[in-house]
Amino acid sequence: EVSTDADRVRIGVVDTGIGIRAASFERIFEPFTQESEGMDRSFDGMGLGLAVARSLVRLMGGTIHVASEPEQGSRFVVEVPHRLGEAWVQLRDLNAHAGLTFSGDGAVASRRDQAEV
Repeated sequence: EVSTDADRVRIGVVDTGIGIRAASFERIFEPFTQESEGMDRSFDGMGLGLAVARSLVRLMGGTIHVASEPEQGSRFVVEVPHRLGEAWVQLRDLNAHAGLTFSGDGAVASRRDQAEV
């Protein structure tokens, strides 16, 4: 779901996954962290997705929130300024370090993706 007002754009994403305990809400945004830890983890991944998402949202001057219950799925809401202004310049600077290309239509490609085309 996407909505806008005069100042902000809100993007909501809902899943039907395993859910997240409230006690883990802050921790899941840390790099290399997942809801289930230890050797008995039943899900793949490095635990970087939410950390990267939060970093990018903060670079744009926005926020990311989670609402979830175990076994009920999760809802993430990202809010960013409607006009990025200075934050867009920071994203372009990030491009130089991360090897990403931002196009006018909002698509993002890595240098590796471009080399494969």
